[in-house]
Amino acid sequence: MENKAQDNTNQAGEVIEPGIKQTMRQKTIKKIVVVLIILISLAFIIVRLPRSGTNPQAGMTYTVTRGDLLISVIESGNLKAKKSVNIVSEVEGQATIISIVPEGTFVKKGDVLVVLDSANLRERYAQQEITFQNAQASYTEAREALEIQKNENESKIKAAELKLEFAKMDLDKYLEGDWPQEKRKAEANITITEEETKRAADKLAWTEKLQEKGYVTRSELEADKLALKKQELDLEAAQETLRLLEKYTHPKQVREQQSDYAEAKKELERVIQRAKSRIAQAKAKVNAQKATFELQKERLAKLGRQVKKTTIKAPQSGLVVYASSGGGMRGNQNLIEAGAMIRERQPIITLPDISAMQVDVKVHETVVDKVKIGQEAIITVDAFPDMRLKGTVSKVAILPDTQMRWLNPDLKVYSTNITVDKVVDSLKPGMSAKVEIIVARLKDVLSVPIQAVSMREGKEVCYVVHGREVKAVPVEVGMSNDKFVEIKKGLKEGEKVLLLPPVIASDQDMQVSSPKKKEKKKVPPASGSARIPEKKISPKISGKLLEQWKKLSPEQRQEIKRRMEQGTPDGKQR
Repeated sequence: MENKAQDNTNQAGEVIEPGIKQTMRQKTIKKIVVVLIILISLAFIIVRLPRSGTNPQAGMTYTVTRGDLLISVIESGNLKAKKSVNIVSEVEGQATIISIVPEGTFVKKGDVLVVLDSANLRERYAQQEITFQNAQASYTEAREALEIQKNENESKIKAAELKLEFAKMDLDKYLEGDWPQEKRKAEANITITEEETKRAADKLAWTEKLQEKGYVTRSELEADKLALKKQELDLEAAQETLRLLEKYTHPKQVREQQSDYAEAKKELERVIQRAKSRIAQAKAKVNAQKATFELQKERLAKLGRQVKKTTIKAPQSGLVVYASSGGGMRGNQNLIEAGAMIRERQPIITLPDISAMQVDVKVHETVVDKVKIGQEAIITVDAFPDMRLKGTVSKVAILPDTQMRWLNPDLKVYSTNITVDKVVDSLKPGMSAKVEIIVARLKDVLSVPIQAVSMREGKEVCYVVHGREVKAVPVEVGMSNDKFVEIKKGLKEGEKVLLLPPVIASDQDMQVSSPKKKEKKKVPPASGSARIPEKKISPKISGKLLEQWKKLSPEQRQEIKRRMEQGTPDGKQR
């Protein structure tokens, strides 16, 4: 009992302590060690078969046969839906589940899955609708104000343009009409006054002559002198009027008319600038109100979408699986059920489409080169052992699965998907299944069990039995499955071969297609251990043993080495 306890401690690599985790780990290690002990025991049985000189018929033999050989790769995996949709909450913040479809229910596309509490969202939607309507009214008012401003600007610009036109007309009228007329009138007045003055002078001269002769009175002479004087004054006035017109009145009128025209022109420019400024202000207000309107509209639409998202419908047909099922959640607050509080983007339901199922398996690197897309496969589900389903390889990963590296860095496996060809309603995601991938169907070939092929002197050989003689015959092997290997050359149908290679103590009874016989090599056994005869195992068997060896931890490998050094599979001295 003490040795057993010590062995258990060494297998685990540490002293076993109480606790559930230590117990589970101990059981796992024990199972692995038991499997390895069986494998090592098989190897020791092989090397301890009857030596040369004994009857080879006493060992197990196999008659070489010809027939069909099925080449396949067998792996285990789990069923999953080929197409699966994760249903998550798209409601912002947190929401309470009001109702949810029972788990395990098969739903169709468009069926209601989950109803979330929408009271708060509906209240916010009503408030936002009022804000949206106000923003819409302000936007409409701003657009109408812009149109009014455009009309006002158009009227003011036309008025300014008309005023400028009138100022130009007044300037032209004065320069081309009023001024020439006034000038001609003043000049005409001077001419008339000059003629009248001349006549008054002539009359005065005649009156003076008549007065000298006594024909007219002195008063009449004085009257004529006064008349002449008046005409002379009128002439001076007329001449002064023309001078004043030319020197002062005309330039003044010209300047005034030109100033009115220039002012009207500048007023038109000011009106246009003011119109542009008011239009820009009105447009800026329209753009601001439009942005506010669009923002409020988007908020209203977003709240509307949020309200709609409180009712979650199935995007496809499938089986309802709660996100909390088997997900390792802790506490009732994380369970998916009516009344539970969920956050945004939290998964609620996984909806696998069970009408299209596939099996996910991990293919070891030693056989992954045999597996190709499109190959036929036979699927056996553990829950229905009597049911055999057909499948097709749909995907083979290019790189090894990285998720397995932390468990065992030396283990290289490739994720492979096998699509189930037939729709079976009883299949559920997560079920365990075994897949046999048909690599090839060889017709009419020779085959022997894989353990009948061994390695000797770098060649693959089979030990052929002829009476009491055993010969090592080199063979050329082809494809193989987990039981049989194809023999392309070296054997004939009906020949008997040993299933296990004999111990080579002497080469006198063994021939490897060579006339020369090699000398026997004696290897003294190690002290304290049983002698292990020199022999080599077939690459097919060694590959499988290597695969099992890579799956072991360093502590487990050390324990096996220790037991092998002691000479027996179980580590006990004989």
